[in-house]
Amino acid sequence: MAYEGMVCDYEEDTFKNYNEFARKVGFSVHKDKIYIRADGSIRSKMFVCFKQGLQKEDKLCKNTTKVCNESRTDCKARMIIKNEEDEWIVSEIVYEHNHVLANPSKAYMLCSHRKVKDEHLAKIESLNATGITLVEGFNYMVHQAEGHQNVGITYVDYKNALRK
Repeated sequence: MAYEGMVCDYEEDTFKNYNEFARKVGFSVHKDKIYIRADGSIRSKMFVCFKQGLQKEDKLCKNTTKVCNESRTDCKARMIIKNEEDEWIVSEIVYEHNHVLANPSKAYMLCSHRKVKDEHLAKIESLNATGITLVEGFNYMVHQAEGHQNVGITYVDYKNALRK
């Protein structure tokens, strides 16, 4: 778990650590702001909860009876890291969320916890080449990984990987 004052050699390690914490707690994160020094080097980065900020007013929903679900709640949970002498130091962490967190057993379905890796892509392409259906191919991967939570992608991710 990340904490204020924690030091990492690489920015990506800090993000992975915070993202893993987010998965265990039940939220998703994304990289938000980057602050640059006058010399062009990165001074600091901010990682935020996926519900940070507010949605822009959707003009399509304005004149209809359709209810637009609000996906963002202006959540203030975040982590800021600063680059000091080629080390990344966690300078601020806000843990409080203003929304209900996902059940940790379902957090693997949130965006920052899903990624089609090279080994996934190779397996998807080889399964597709055998002529089995998409559903059968995905179910095979789930069976091999011993559960949906261990696959790292959803069925939609699986289908989309074949389109690329």
